[in-house]
Amino acid sequence: SILMMRFTSARLVSYSTQLFARFLKKSFVRPKLPGNPRMCSTSDVASKWKNSSTVSITAFNLEKELLKSNLPTMLVFYSDMHPISKTFMTRIKECVIKRNEEAKSLQLRVATVSCEQEMALARQFQADRLGIPLTYLLFKGQMLDRLTGDLSAPTIDKAIDTFLKVITEKFGGITAEKTDDADDDASGEKSPMFHINEAKKMLDAAEPNLTLVEATIDSALQQCEKPIDTFKKSIGFGQKRVTPEMTNKMRTNLYMKCLAKAIGLRIAVALRKGDMETAVKNVKQIR
Repeated sequence: SILMMRFTSARLVSYSTQLFARFLKKSFVRPKLPGNPRMCSTSDVASKWKNSSTVSITAFNLEKELLKSNLPTMLVFYSDMHPISKTFMTRIKECVIKRNEEAKSLQLRVATVSCEQEMALARQFQADRLGIPLTYLLFKGQMLDRLTGDLSAPTIDKAIDTFLKVITEKFGGITAEKTDDADDDASGEKSPMFHINEAKKMLDAAEPNLTLVEATIDSALQQCEKPIDTFKKSIGFGQKRVTPEMTNKMRTNLYMKCLAKAIGLRIAVALRKGDMETAVKNVKQIR
């Protein structure tokens, strides 16, 4: 029975750690590892621009990511059964990511469509007739140009320059689009994200004061409490069945994001203390 208890405890620790890791990946809260403080590496920066510079398009997110987006977008149709188109897709992604890295801003984005998975979209954009790789240059739902065939990196760069120049001449430039991480920079003690960021900084210290970290997290949660209640009522949460639209609104709400990050920090503090019961309880709250 002792072996069984140890085995069950080990499985619980493993399971809760996996859930915690999944949450950390989404909320950008990373546990402090032993040793020297971790510095931001070039791979972290590259990953940031890689994630924000590319998006996979489906029939479900077409309107949001393309038709209503204020970002210049290169819509690329490819096929897993067509190696040249996959290589081209990788090449155009690299060109765009490099462009955004050098500019240190999100200048444009690559949207990819799999012709196997999204046959209706492929037909709608005539990928079946024009052939792949096929690239549309879009801005605010308008098609400004079209590229066909397997193009070299210099040709892609030249096409991007022309694309951005046309946008400047025709639309007066690009209106900055708010990203999911924009609220992370919110400052001022009246902002709950201010307390979240302060708690993260304290937790990253060599010898953090966990009591002070918890107090800072509590301050953030107190600021989120009333706005979240008001927000839930406004979308009918708890009064009717949860819909995908309702879920999307919750994901983009500042206070809901603060709540998720605060819970993530609570899990990190509990793990630092060795309090698995509290950590698992908070993991369940996230789920």
